[in-house]
Amino acid sequence: MPKNTRRAGKVMQALGELRAFGADVDRVDGAAAARLGLNRTDLRVMELLNRNGALSASELATATELTTAAVTTVMDRLESRNLAVRVHDPGDRRRVLVEPTQLATQMSDEMFGGLLDGVRRVLTGYSETELDTIIGFLEAVRTVFCNELAALRTRRHVMEPPVRDVSSEQC
Repeated sequence: MPKNTRRAGKVMQALGELRAFGADVDRVDGAAAARLGLNRTDLRVMELLNRNGALSASELATATELTTAAVTTVMDRLESRNLAVRVHDPGDRRRVLVEPTQLATQMSDEMFGGLLDGVRRVLTGYSETELDTIIGFLEAVRTVFCNELAALRTRRHVMEPPVRDVSSEQC
């Protein structure tokens, strides 16, 4: 088989694996939300809080692309389950932050700990140079996703090309 054909086959195989990975992440998120008795939006907010610590409602709205009113509803649900708590910002008492509770952190660790440990084990099998390549690849793919997300938002119709250059935008 010619080298170009083999390479093209590998590119297609990698694209197929990325699509399958995306579907797998989606299924894991759905199963985790169901197992925890949460909807997927609430799980996403809980994950953001566990990963980033205390955030304001406007920061959560930006990160989740929800309105602040919708974030308030999510926070009410999470607070009623003892998964989040509203606290005053120590730097500005007028500002309210939302932070995960110990229960939320514990539930997240129990739900995703095995997954993270498994991925960590896979990654430790790679050399530092290979890890640099993997990190570079993931960063480049995330940039492609962010650019496509921004481009999708600028289109009036699905088949219409983007109306502006979005290569410098962040997700």
